[in-house]
Amino acid sequence: MFIPERERWLKVPSLQFNRRIGMYAHQHFSVDGEPMDADKYAAYRESVLPRPEDITLVHDIEKEPGWIEPKKADSLLQ
Repeated sequence: MFIPERERWLKVPSLQFNRRIGMYAHQHFSVDGEPMDADKYAAYRESVLPRPEDITLVHDIEKEPGWIEPKKADSLLQ
C-alpha cells in the first residue's frame, strides 16, 4: 500500500538466494526460491545481481546533496 504503482514490480529475493552462510549456503536457488541446476546458476546470478557499473552509479548518486528525500516529520519541523 505504501509502494507507488510504478514500483510494484520490485520484490525481496527469497532467503535461499545467493547465501554464503546458514542452511542454504552454497546451494542454488532463484530469487523466487526455486531450486536450480548448478550449471545454470552462475549465469543466472550474474543476470539478477547488480553489475559493477550499477554499484558505481549508486555511489555517484549518493554523493549528490539531497539524494534522499527528507522524512515527512523532518519537513514539519522547518
